[in-house]
Amino acid sequence: MRKLVALIIVVSLVLSPALVVFAGGNGISSANEKEKAIKTEKVENVQSELKTFKFELNEQKKLISENAGTLDSQKLALEAQYQELLTAGNTAEAESLLQTIDELDTQMKDLQAQMQQINNERYMLTKSNYTEEELSQFENAAGIIEKMYADAEILELGSVIIKNNIIKLDGPAYIKGGRTIIPVRAITEGLGATVVWNPETKSVTISKDGIEIDLTMGSSTVLVNGVEQQIDAKAEITNSRTYVPLRFIAETFGLITNWDGENNVIDIEEETDEIQETSDSAIDISL
Repeated sequence: MRKLVALIIVVSLVLSPALVVFAGGNGISSANEKEKAIKTEKVENVQSELKTFKFELNEQKKLISENAGTLDSQKLALEAQYQELLTAGNTAEAESLLQTIDELDTQMKDLQAQMQQINNERYMLTKSNYTEEELSQFENAAGIIEKMYADAEILELGSVIIKNNIIKLDGPAYIKGGRTIIPVRAITEGLGATVVWNPETKSVTISKDGIEIDLTMGSSTVLVNGVEQQIDAKAEITNSRTYVPLRFIAETFGLITNWDGENNVIDIEEETDEIQETSDSAIDISL
C-alpha cells in the first residue's frame, strides 16, 4: 500500500504545473525544452512503474484466487465426509473434522481480506489516472444514473478489468436487471476494437478480428456479422453517452467474463488464463 501511495504522489508531482520561471530571451525556450524533456522522461518512468505495479497486483490476485479455489474444494470434500460421519453415528471423528473445516473457513476469510486489499489498491491506482474534473464528472454522472434507474448499482473506479488492464471509464458502468452496462468507448478501447456511431439509425457498430456487432439503441435485436440475435440487455443512451451490455460484447469476441460478487469486480479474460502483458492504453498519463 505504501508503494502505491508513493506512486500516486509521484504522479501528482510529475503532472503538476512547473513552478520555476525562467528568464532571458532564447534561454526561456531552451530551458522550456529541457524542462519538457525531463518531464517526459519522468512520465515515462512513472508509466513504467505503474505498469509493473499493476502487473504485480494481477499476479497476486491470480495466486489468491487459485488458493481460494483450492481451499473451497477441500472444504466441500470435508463437508461431505462430515455428513457421512454423522450419518454413520461417528460423532467424535465428525467433530474433529469440523475443526478442520473451521480452520479452512478462517483461511478463506484471510484470503478474502487480501483480495479486498488488492481491490482497494486497484481503486487508488485507477483514481490516480483521473483529474479532479473527471472525478467530479464521474460522481455527477453516477448520481444521474441512480435517479434514472431505481434498480441501478453503480460500479466503482477500477471495477472493470479487461485482459488484466484496469479500464479508465468516461462514465460509470452500472448493473441493471442483473446485467452490466458500460460506456461503449471504454469497452472498445479495452478490447482493441473499433466503434462507429450511426446517428440516422441510432446504432453503433463494434468491430474486431472479423467480427462485427450492430446494436440499435433500445432494441433487443442485434446483428452479429449480419445474423440476428436476441439479447436481454439493450444498448441505450445514458447521460449523453452510449452504453452497451458488457458480457454480450466480451463473449461475442471470444472472451470470458468473471464476476466477483464479493468485491464487485468484473474480470474479462482470454480463455487461456494467461497473464497478458499490460497495455499503455489502460493507464495513460498525458502530458
